[in-house]
Amino acid sequence: MIVASAGALAAAEGPADEKGVLDALDRYKKGAMTKDRKALDEVFDDTLMYSHSNTKLENKAEAIAALMSPTAKYDITFKKQTVHVYGNFAVTRGDALFITGAERTVNDLNILMAWVKSSKGWRMVARQATRHPK
Repeated sequence: MIVASAGALAAAEGPADEKGVLDALDRYKKGAMTKDRKALDEVFDDTLMYSHSNTKLENKAEAIAALMSPTAKYDITFKKQTVHVYGNFAVTRGDALFITGAERTVNDLNILMAWVKSSKGWRMVARQATRHPK
């Protein structure tokens, strides 16, 4: 349904909307790295579908709980992010390194995220991570 909605919209919006989406992406990254529950609550939409590269799917509450876990430690680097804005809907796609846990496991990922602009700003409604082949 999200894809159909995006396809039905006209051309991409301006640089201000792209910057707003990238700012939301940065708040997500910082919130995950610093365990900032408030930031994650503000950037995740209540309808969030958060899919990991291992196929685990979480809703908003589950995703925040996992990121807040005492054993969860993240270093996140986003690379080559592209942003496409279609009115109040946006898609980001790019590569990311997620270094996790006490063992410092490196996950080299490609991540697709869907965003919706509301009165609360840009909110993530979906995330799908795929591992790059080794």
